[in-house]
Amino acid sequence: MTASNGGRPRKPSAQKRLDGDRDDRINDDEPVPSAQPVEPPHGS
Repeated sequence: MTASNGGRPRKPSAQKRLDGDRDDRINDDEPVPSAQPVEPPHGS
């Protein structure tokens, strides 16, 4: 069983930029997923 965080989930940095949030609230080091499709692992 997991504990709930009791609040709204965080917005991604790209959404914060679109919403016009303050610059000090935007994480410029947030990882960005690659544009290449993810391949499933090979095996059984």
